[in-house]
Amino acid sequence: MKTVEIGLPVYNGAKYISEALDCLVKLDTTGIDLKITVSDNCSTDNTLDIVRNFQKTHSNIHIIERPENVGAVPNYFELYERSTADYFMWAACDDLWDSNWLVELLKEFDDNTIAVRGNVIPFMGDEHLPKLNLQEFEARKICKFILDDEKNGKGYYIYSLINRKAFPGFVDDLVIDADSFSPDTQISYRLLQEGSLKLSTQTSQYIRRHKENDGIKQWSGWGLKMRLLSSYPPAFYKGLFKNTVGVYNKSLVFLITPLKYFKSQFELFYRNLKKIV
Repeated sequence: MKTVEIGLPVYNGAKYISEALDCLVKLDTTGIDLKITVSDNCSTDNTLDIVRNFQKTHSNIHIIERPENVGAVPNYFELYERSTADYFMWAACDDLWDSNWLVELLKEFDDNTIAVRGNVIPFMGDEHLPKLNLQEFEARKICKFILDDEKNGKGYYIYSLINRKAFPGFVDDLVIDADSFSPDTQISYRLLQEGSLKLSTQTSQYIRRHKENDGIKQWSGWGLKMRLLSSYPPAFYKGLFKNTVGVYNKSLVFLITPLKYFKSQFELFYRNLKKIV
């Protein structure tokens, strides 16, 4: 019996959390001892009431009630730090999953794999958008990861099933703060330095697109000039460097950063130019 914990950090998630929890409690858990922990970051809506109602009929749901808002990053990280399961997964309060999500991901683990996830399919309302062109990444092959276009969704490896027993001190090694740009990519990048990031095409996660998404809010603040002439801000590249392990790898990141910058700038310019034209 493999132990799995799903950590769901949330702040004012009442609008969607019921759908997310309904998905999670219906996951196929054949051969799995599943625990679902919801960490409420001092919500001011009725998020906690919704979670408590689920808890009444699902004894594997546990709740952490924070007396004050500690920020998104600590709320995420403490869930991992508290976990004692063999495998751990973060879940967003507004996403959905196929029922075979866990059983299919567990099939893909081997000695060199640190994390496995399924397809990423965005949706808005009842409309499914095109599946993201997510790539697999071989352990410690950091150049491929860094140079891969962000639009392919490599940052979504943050929502992988992680082999926690192989990397119990994961979040202790991360350098993520409130000003970090694209922390999901930084977290996924740090995982890669411990093992392969694998993709199961037999199951999918459905990413809800709406105006409350942190990423959408961040990008929507960019004006026309910035969209066309700029690329990812310096904080993005600083984050990659800070989360690189070892002198050799840091030297490698330093050398390929200019290539990454110009490649990303061209990709971003081209994508946004197509939208405007």
